[in-house]
Amino acid sequence: GMGKTTVAQQFSRHGVPILDSDLVVHLHMQNDKTCIAAIKEIFPKAVKDGVIDRGVISKEVFGKPELLK
Repeated sequence: GMGKTTVAQQFSRHGVPILDSDLVVHLHMQNDKTCIAAIKEIFPKAVKDGVIDRGVISKEVFGKPELLK
């Protein structure tokens, strides 16, 4: 809601390289076995067949600030 994506798109249109940290995190969550194992240790229900279900994580942490850490 702060306009980060809009500003990044404007920079990109002008040839300024940008790093989409959300994309980097999502790629790690899909492909990095160490990342997947760490998430499975904390949220075992969120990993099925080596794939992370971010919706499960969201449901588990909603309203639980200690898990957001």
